[in-house]
Amino acid sequence: MSLDEKRLVLRDKVEARKLRLAENGIVTEAKEAAGEASATAKDLIEKHPFMILAGAVGIGLVIGSSGKKSAVKAAAKPVKKPSVAVKLLKEAAIAYGLKMMENARKEGEAMRSSVKDRT
Repeated sequence: MSLDEKRLVLRDKVEARKLRLAENGIVTEAKEAAGEASATAKDLIEKHPFMILAGAVGIGLVIGSSGKKSAVKAAAKPVKKPSVAVKLLKEAAIAYGLKMMENARKEGEAMRSSVKDRT
């Protein structure tokens, strides 16, 4: 069997499997579940950004300290360049600040429009 024939057979098998999955509704259910999980995670992150950030830092510290090199020895060495974690924390803080500024701007506009409606 040539390579092109093998590709065609494999493509037919994949298409048949897709049809079977679509008939069972598994794909639709999985997409819905993924969408719900994504929305839940997004809501949680928006409501508790510092808790999520603290959890991520904690997990990073646990993973980092599980290696052969201890965190104390690593912290004692002089830092030549900012680490990836420092860069990520800085970017997260900037993003959070921008989000808070945007929310404040929206609230200010809503207050202004409500004051104009009263007059």
